Order: sequence, then C-alpha cells, then structure tokens
Amino acid sequence: MIEISGMSKDKAEKKWFVENRWIPAVNALKEKYEYPEWHFIEVANDIRNIKNQLIEKIQSI
Repeated sequence: MIEISGMSKDKAEKKWFVENRWIPAVNALKEKYEYPEWHFIEVANDIRNIKNQLIEKIQSI
C-alpha cells in the first residue's frame, strides 16, 4: 500500500492505524484467501524522490 500525502492533518494517527491495525489484519487473512503479503510505505510532501523511496522499500521486503 502506498500512501501519498501532502497534508499533515491526522497524518501520524492514520499512519499508526495502517501500520498497526490494517496491514496486520489483511496479512492475517492472506493464507485463507491466498492473498500476497501487504506492506506499507508513506510518501509525504516532496514526491520527487518517490522512485528511490519505492526501490528502497521493495529491497527491504
């Protein structure tokens, strides 16, 4: 899941929810429904470096 955001309203709270609730819930069902594993990355404000950020994230998986 890629979150691209420029606004800071509730950003920390939303990021926490995705990382600690949503992603674990989806991944808990991956075997039952044969889903691939989901991961999360947030790209905020300046997206000019998005390619490098995505490459870094993919390599860390």
